[in-house]
Amino acid sequence: MKLERLGMGTGRSSHMTFGRKTEEYIADFYLTCKRTLTESEWAIFNQHYLLGADWNLLKRHFTALSREAFITMTQTMEDRLGRAFSETTPFALYPLDEYFSSTIRGGSVEPTELPTQARPHVLRPPMRPAVIAA
Repeated sequence: MKLERLGMGTGRSSHMTFGRKTEEYIADFYLTCKRTLTESEWAIFNQHYLLGADWNLLKRHFTALSREAFITMTQTMEDRLGRAFSETTPFALYPLDEYFSSTIRGGSVEPTELPTQARPHVLRPPMRPAVIAA
């Protein structure tokens, strides 16, 4: 995970913004799939595409799913998701080079390690002695 410089303002209120484009893309991809697919399609998509299960593993969990139905369902899901990825606004998830280059205006920035102290310094404010009433 690395921070990438996304932009730099101009003028008095100039500031640099950073982001994690890879993680943002993963989140956009996941949420677009979840929003586009039905509940049964999502269950198959999750196990087949995200977890890597093939039809032999899926037929144990989805007993009524034939091989032909599985192939038809995956082709339908790919078509619907391809359309959803290309029509997502303001930045389409496909093609990838446009997604990743549309807002990156600078190079990547590596995180800086903060120096660590051998022993943490404990702040002890001066305290007034407690007055005990007799």
